Amino acid sequence: MENAAFWERMYAANIGRMIGICYRYVNDLALAEDLAHEAFLKAMERSDTYRATGH
Repeated sequence: MENAAFWERMYAANIGRMIGICYRYVNDLALAEDLAHEAFLKAMERSDTYRATGH
């Protein structure tokens, strides 16, 4: 991963909120943690395809 420090900061800053959002949908903490983690992995894997549009 070319920018591991960036992703570590992003994860640390946002994982709690993401778990909370997932938990509201699934009402299962372990599943919510798994879903949030998987979402971060997908974001990392696909970050090279992101195009900022200014919106």
